Amino acid sequence: MDPQVTEHIREWIRLDDQHRTIKDRSKKLVDRKTELEDLIKTYVKDHKLANAQINVNDGSLRFVEKKTTSGLSMKFLKEQLLQFFKEAARQPSKPINAEEVYAYVIGNRKESVALEMVREIVGGNE
Repeated sequence: MDPQVTEHIREWIRLDDQHRTIKDRSKKLVDRKTELEDLIKTYVKDHKLANAQINVNDGSLRFVEKKTTSGLSMKFLKEQLLQFFKEAARQPSKPINAEEVYAYVIGNRKESVALEMVREIVGGNE
């Protein structure tokens, strides 16, 4: 094999090893950060501190309640359509239109409220 290609392969392997090490370290950091975030959010919930703001060296840390709506999975869509047409069959004289079906499906998505931590960095990139 060409010596230059062999050297490229060696360098690629070194870079791949470094990349794997960095990814592993990053995963550990993210996991620990998630653990701490869960502990902090539990404390904030238990002490009713939602919407609190804590000033830190480079900005602030806020806790906000965020409302989210479940997505539209194929399973959910099928369940909602089956239920809609089951209910519509009870009123055969009532015409069905797409807007009504759409409103039914969208209106039956589950909403949940979750506490989120938001770090705002003053004078820097977030």
